[in-house]
Amino acid sequence: TYEDGASGNYCWTKDDTEYASNSETWDDNTTLVECGEAGGTAGTYTETLDNFDDEDYSEDAIAVTGGTISADLITNSNGLVVTEPLIADRLFGVQTFTTPVVVTSSSSVFTVSFGVNQASSMWMSEDPGLPNEYQVYAIGSGPFSTFMTVE
Repeated sequence: TYEDGASGNYCWTKDDTEYASNSETWDDNTTLVECGEAGGTAGTYTETLDNFDDEDYSEDAIAVTGGTISADLITNSNGLVVTEPLIADRLFGVQTFTTPVVVTSSSSVFTVSFGVNQASSMWMSEDPGLPNEYQVYAIGSGPFSTFMTVE
């Protein structure tokens, strides 16, 4: 964890809320995680996805289970891709399936599920003077995927 916090082999999230666009500006006083020699009780960390990276509000063809997904951050007020942080309030995603899902006039069951198993990551940096000690400076969301079957 950060230089002012305890170190250890276990880290857990703290109760906190942040915008994704703030990930590059979080400092040593972050409250995102706590670390120690034994595991602690995880809190609820909420990230509001308002950009994918600096000035990046669209992602194309990210590999996910079962195909690829593209995503745009948009606003409900105009449905257009945003051009600055802190204003997105919708995520518009399109998944291209590796194996096509075919719907016919005799189809009777259409099942859709949503997978978030690739949903988060901790971004860490290593202090060159302290090998094997890392600082968690952000927690980010990752791609999701959809699964569809038709009978």
